[in-house]
Amino acid sequence: MGEIQHGDEAIASENLVVINNAQGQTRNTIIMQTASLEEKISPNAELILEKKFQDCKHTVSSEAELPPEMVNLTKAELAEQYPDWTVKEFSKDRVVLYRLANRALQ
Repeated sequence: MGEIQHGDEAIASENLVVINNAQGQTRNTIIMQTASLEEKISPNAELILEKKFQDCKHTVSSEAELPPEMVNLTKAELAEQYPDWTVKEFSKDRVVLYRLANRALQ
């Protein structure tokens, strides 16, 4: 595959589509790839919440229902939207969030 010059920009030929309309006019259209390579949370992902209680040092893990607003978030987006939690594990199928807690906050 080659490149085609488009103004000051070189466009890969596989990203260029030539369109002919009914009047016989030709138009070049540039296709931009928008697929994300970052892993995102699946709607069926398992969500585990881990809380370490500061007073007794015990850690409690529990499975929670995945909130709809978490679906399709990247690890960075998840960390940004849930700043009180640490992202301990992250994959499209499993998310583990961790935080320190006081007994009074149960």
